[in-house]
This record gives sequence, structure tokens and C-alpha cells, in this order.
Amino acid sequence: MTIPPGGLVCRRAAPEDAAALLELSSSAGGDCAEEPGLLSDIGHPLSVWVVAEFCGSIVACASMRVEPAEHLGKIQRLHAVGEGPQRHARFSAVLSFLLELAGDEWRTEVVYSTGTTLSHKQQELARACGFRPSGVFPKDASRINGLAIRFLDGLLARKRHAGFSLHPAAMPFFKLAQAQFSLPPLEAAQRPVPADFSYDLPELELISAPRFVGERFRRLKARSSLSTNFYPFRQPNVLITSADQSVEIFAFLSRDIRFAGLLGERLMTMVDPVALYERVTVLLRKEGADYIEIINDAADTLGIECILRAGFAPCGYFPALRENGSARRDFVIFAKLPSGAVKPQAADGGIYAAFLEEFYKAVPLRQLQASQEN
Repeated sequence: MTIPPGGLVCRRAAPEDAAALLELSSSAGGDCAEEPGLLSDIGHPLSVWVVAEFCGSIVACASMRVEPAEHLGKIQRLHAVGEGPQRHARFSAVLSFLLELAGDEWRTEVVYSTGTTLSHKQQELARACGFRPSGVFPKDASRINGLAIRFLDGLLARKRHAGFSLHPAAMPFFKLAQAQFSLPPLEAAQRPVPADFSYDLPELELISAPRFVGERFRRLKARSSLSTNFYPFRQPNVLITSADQSVEIFAFLSRDIRFAGLLGERLMTMVDPVALYERVTVLLRKEGADYIEIINDAADTLGIECILRAGFAPCGYFPALRENGSARRDFVIFAKLPSGAVKPQAADGGIYAAFLEEFYKAVPLRQLQASQEN
């Protein structure tokens, strides 16, 4: 138990706090963009929940989901009641306690938040606890969905894999992150030219069977049979595959929010990667996914080139995201706009404005033209 200034008492949340937490969430309405499954999440083995009390009443709470193998955390919820400076102090106290507890128990080295779990205002307040902007997820032109990251003190200098050359299309996003986190410079790589593939892409179909897909993904990952197998805090629920399973693309699909993320692939035959990504996009959009994301190792210039040629655009840069032996590797985040999306005429991006502007500079011209025609 920690007693911060102002008479607050911070402690780990207990199951018997569930009713009070639901009431707090309701009282702090509008702070959190999404509030699904609060009760089930309290007891999740990879969730860390804390509360702040004042005079015996819970006045703030925060939660984090952790990826133990990666020493990675994602802020899930942050609520507080009160007005003005009092409320800000409660935010800061409960978030600081959560970060301290997760660091002690899970050895979290990197913690991030996104606009899907924290509001724009909350992310602004989190800057006091060391969170800095590093990208945007532009799936909704009416609302800024930003990425903010906090690193353990000294981690970037001690563990970040550096010294590689970076694809020039990702350089503007790296420079924005560089200014936020005081990163050493990277050299721009020569833009690679993918091989001229003459291989026919096999017919692909999408299988929506979450339990089967999850188990198939788990077994392939355990055997190190996936060429890409990292996307934090997501599990695949759909599989795009050929009939002979020589091509398997694992994805997370949410029809409710019209979102998809590409999580991993297993290729047992030669294919044109650009044609493959384009075909995968078509199949996901037929299932309702307007907005599609993919992340890629920042040092993989050829992979980045193929992703770009398939119509994706960089939208963020995540330094030291993934644990790799004794180092942590940088990743670039890419997005493909919804069909018919348009660039906001005037959006107050706040701390994310520069990332949003660079994204729209990077969106393929034909995609913007098609969006504006729609």
C-alpha cells in the first residue's frame, strides 16, 4: 500500500472492489473510449488492477495487461473522479502506482497506451508519468487515436538494437520518435526493388473459426514455424489459407469496429508478397474490415517495401518494442485506410498532429484519390 500526497491511499484492486469499479467507471463517463469486459478482466492472470482511495471511497483506478515474455505492458483503463487539479492528481497517483507495481512484479520495461483504451485527454495527462507520443492509428477521421510509450529509465541506451539502416519511407516517423525519446540517428537505406515474381498466387479463402485458428497459431509458434509471429496483445481469430495450406496468414478481425490486424504468416511456397498482401486485404474487407494494420521489424527494408507497394502507409514508430535475446528491436506500424476514408480538413491532433500529418503524406496517391471520389 502506498500513500501519495493529498491523502490518497493506493493499493491493488481486489475482487470485492468490482461493484465500486463499475460505479467509478460510470461516474467518470467519457474518459475511456471503450469499456468492454471490466468484470472479467479484473480476475485475468495477466491483468494488473490498482485503485486509489480517499476517505474510504475509491476515487481512481487503473489497469494494465502484460506480455511477460516481452516485459511489455499496455494500459487498459484509467479512471478518476473529481474536478480540475484534484482529478489530475488522482490520475497521476494511480497511474504511477500501477507502473511501479507492474515493474516490481512483471519486470515491465516498456509500457504503452492507445486511444482505444485511453482518451486523448487522458493521454495528454499521462505525459506527467513519462509517456510520449510515437504514432497514430488513423482508423477514424473524427477522432485522434494516438500511441504513447513509456520506457524504463535507461532502457533505450542499454538494450535497444541500433545501428541499422532504415527504409526512407519510415524515416519521418523515426525522426518524430527520435525527438521524443532522444534516440541516436539512423542512416537511410537505399530503397530496395523486390524480385520480379512470376509465381501464381494460389486461391485463398478466409476461415473464421477462432478456437481452431488460435490453436493452429499456437502450435506453429511453438515450433518456430511462423515467419512473422509478433503482434502484442492480439490473438488471431481468422485464417487466410490456400487449400493445401502452403500459404497461411493469421489475422485478428473485429467486425464490430471494422478492424483487422495481420499477426503472422507461414509460407511453404514461393509467392509474390505484394500480391499476397493485396489479396489478403480484399478478403478481410469482404468480411467487414475497413481499416487494416500490420507491424514490421524496422531493419527489414525489403519487407517494408513490399508492405508499401501493397498500399499500406507508415503511421507510427515503436522503438525497442520486441525482446530479441539481450536487445529490443524497433518496429514500424503501417495502416491501410478504410475504403472511402477522407483526410480530415482540420483536426486538432494535439501531441499527435505531426504524426497524423506525416501519415497523410505517406498514403498512396491512388488511395487518397479513390477515397475523395467516394
